[in-house]
Amino acid sequence: MRSLEPGRTSAPEGSRCGTCKKFARLLPSENECASCAGVLPLEFGNSSRATRHTARLRMIAGKQAVGTYVVTFDGGDRQTLSLTLAQAEGFECLTCKALCGKGSAAFRPVGVAAGQNQVFRCVSCLDGIGRGGRDA
Repeated sequence: MRSLEPGRTSAPEGSRCGTCKKFARLLPSENECASCAGVLPLEFGNSSRATRHTARLRMIAGKQAVGTYVVTFDGGDRQTLSLTLAQAEGFECLTCKALCGKGSAAFRPVGVAAGQNQVFRCVSCLDGIGRGGRDA
């Protein structure tokens, strides 16, 4: 039997999901695999565009809790803002909460929230139009 580490013939403790019992790459603080935890998979295989879009919207809908974040903007200006988790993680525009799109709904980076996550504004908000390029 091939061992995972020299001298071991079984998987290290904590590498099985606590819910489905499948082998998974878990961090020491995790006890569930990504599927059981409801994390959006990075690869969708042969799923349709509509299925992927629905999954993305469902994931973003779960990130609507509002919190207070220190945002460091690209000019060095620091502000404490009330943002949803989706905004703080860069999924939504800081101003209008629109999702990234094409043209005037495209995102441009404007700073960093909580010292790690890049935050964005859509082109239409930066140009003063607002609402992700859509009519208000």
